[in-house]
Amino acid sequence: MSKEESKVEQILDAAQELQKLREENTQLKQQIHNLRSNVASTSSNSSSKSKSDNKSNNNNNNNKEGKDEKDSFLSIIVFGASGDLATKKTFPALFKLFSRDLLPKNVQIVGYARSNMSESDFHTHITKHVKGSPEHISAFKKVSFYFQGKYDKPEDFSSLSSKLEENEKKNSNSSANRVFYLAVPPFVFTATAQNVKKNCFSSSGYNRIVVEKPFGRDLESARELLNDLDQLYTEDQLYRIDHYLGKEMVQNLMVLRFANTIYEPVWNRHHIKSVLITFKEDFGMQGRGEYFDKYGIIRDVMQNHLTQMMALIGMEPPVSLNAEDVRTEKAKLLRAVAPLDIKDLVIGQYGEPINKDNNKDSTNNSSNDSKKDESKKDESKKDESKKDESKKDESKKEESKKQDTKKEPPYVEDPTVEKGTITPTYAVAVLHINNERWRGVPFILKCGKALDERKAEVRIQFHPPANNLFGSENPNELVMKVQPGEAVFLKMVVKKPGLTMENVYTDLDLSYSSVFEVKELPDAYERLILDVVRGDHNLFVRADELIAAWEIFSEVLHRLEDEKVKPLTYGFGSRGPAEGDELVRRAGYVRPGNYHWKERSKI
Repeated sequence: MSKEESKVEQILDAAQELQKLREENTQLKQQIHNLRSNVASTSSNSSSKSKSDNKSNNNNNNNKEGKDEKDSFLSIIVFGASGDLATKKTFPALFKLFSRDLLPKNVQIVGYARSNMSESDFHTHITKHVKGSPEHISAFKKVSFYFQGKYDKPEDFSSLSSKLEENEKKNSNSSANRVFYLAVPPFVFTATAQNVKKNCFSSSGYNRIVVEKPFGRDLESARELLNDLDQLYTEDQLYRIDHYLGKEMVQNLMVLRFANTIYEPVWNRHHIKSVLITFKEDFGMQGRGEYFDKYGIIRDVMQNHLTQMMALIGMEPPVSLNAEDVRTEKAKLLRAVAPLDIKDLVIGQYGEPINKDNNKDSTNNSSNDSKKDESKKDESKKDESKKDESKKDESKKEESKKQDTKKEPPYVEDPTVEKGTITPTYAVAVLHINNERWRGVPFILKCGKALDERKAEVRIQFHPPANNLFGSENPNELVMKVQPGEAVFLKMVVKKPGLTMENVYTDLDLSYSSVFEVKELPDAYERLILDVVRGDHNLFVRADELIAAWEIFSEVLHRLEDEKVKPLTYGFGSRGPAEGDELVRRAGYVRPGNYHWKERSKI
């Protein structure tokens, strides 16, 4: 054999040996993967788990839940049970789910707070905003109990866990699942989260943590909060709640876009001129001043509720309706939004009540339309509810509430806020999305308290026709009313019946009260708490969404505070400062005129 042939033989042998090593390496990797999978699948039986095992354990429990949900025991623990949010929202939502048999039959609902409260007082406290039959209320009280404890004392959490375990063992032989609802002030949040993890976790079922806003005050504090939680929990254990995502019409945004052929082709800068998202309340602080004064309207409403609605409107179609696919597209959209420039922002603070008669002339057509809508719809509803005594009582309460708002002082005179405060109660911001779909389209976010009406809505305004043959100045506008009176309507120009070619500005109207036989829509908190129990993250805010949202607003918030920018004063019950309307106009939103809403007959 020549030297060259020998060399070739050696190379071939070496190549075969290398191939053999590669195959063995692949087999080893597969064995390691199988071992890891086996460890992960059995990790739910161990109470001391690594972070990755925690995630695997939670996933296993989520899968297992569907099989033994009827037999498993569910404990729902509400921290901050004596607070306003828990009393008005959390416990009434839990009662609705309980009375509709949407919670497991083996359930206990626990209120945890520092307040000294007897069991009887606690039951009165959690049912004072509840509506239901005496039988349901009595049954709800039987599964609810109060536990007094401090948020920074581990031994109190250990005692709570022992109490939970005692009831779990007494009522079920299956898995014990726990949902921890943290409706606590920011200054005790971290301590509560740490003590829940170290002293209250179930070892035989899933553990889920519901986190209420505020999610920090700015980008830096949000990152600190996320880091604290990241040390304790996996992302799939966390449910950051933004109750606006649970509202019926907000959920309808995705259905409207992606279930109907006509919208997606025109859902872009070539056809849409502007997007206006509005949140208005016709009352002031009503006892929330101490909390609100530390945050203001931008942090309290715009950075979360309105920004999440913008994300749903603007995001690209997700690969599927899976929670991670939807949240990924929302996060992408938010990252494409340029940080808010102070020149694109107007802030205000409410003062003395205005004379309603003097304010009529300054009210724009859009507001008139809305009020006309609501007044006629309310009249229709009143006619339908003459025989319904409960609805009459509700109407009286609303009227009483309106009377109370007239007695509210200017914001700076509210006894619950700091003297000389410059916290804004009103804001209008124009945001710009730097991507192919939306470049050049203004997204206008508007929110405020103590304004002329209560409403939340989205207005998507389209470009006028290139060849405007009929000379109409009114654009097509898709309106989605979130509250009150859920509705979707599309404004358009049509020919007025008769022998002339006169046209009229009207709409295609889908008012929920007229079309659907629904006596009562579920409250947002009902839907969201039920999703927590089901393990569905779709309507909850992921960490990267939160960071992206803060990146939009943090810089301008710091500038407002560092430069002590004083908000413009507007009258209680007005539309807000005129400068806000002017910014909306300059951004490109056209207020339609000659629009008349007609009451629709019920189908």
